[in-house]
Amino acid sequence: MTLRTYSGPVTELPAGYSAYCIYIPTGMSEDFEKDILAKLQVWGDSMGKNLFVAPWNIGDPTYSEITKKIDFMHKPALILTDTDEINEKSFILKLDDPLLVTDVARLTKLLPMLLDFIIRGEHKKAVKEAIEAKQSARIKAILEPIKSAIGKTKITFSWNGATISSQ
Repeated sequence: MTLRTYSGPVTELPAGYSAYCIYIPTGMSEDFEKDILAKLQVWGDSMGKNLFVAPWNIGDPTYSEITKKIDFMHKPALILTDTDEINEKSFILKLDDPLLVTDVARLTKLLPMLLDFIIRGEHKKAVKEAIEAKQSARIKAILEPIKSAIGKTKITFSWNGATISSQ
């Protein structure tokens, strides 16, 4: 049996992965999207059961539901989460800055660093506590080790109905 860590467009996520990376496409079949999806596929395949990677199926009614639940400002976008049942109370790292999401080289450098905040318990716990306490300065301090990769990009963190951003 082959372990499938990358999938074509999905409308729901399979259970059993440590983290999920979901690409929310523009629906325009842009060239950069082909590059991003190819890089995401390689990344997902290299991570095994630690990471499931897929684009969301924009033709499915759940596409509108998921974009409303997570409140995307721009598309394309990426989300990293630790649950196969995404909703407004899920722990989510949202990347919807078009300058980042369309920069394949920068994105492939930053995503593994951000995945650490989903998989490693101590990082996830610290981020969740900062979100609940609405401590944006604490989020910035937690992100300090990867500050050079983030630059001025806004990353939105959500947990249990609360949201806070890195900028």
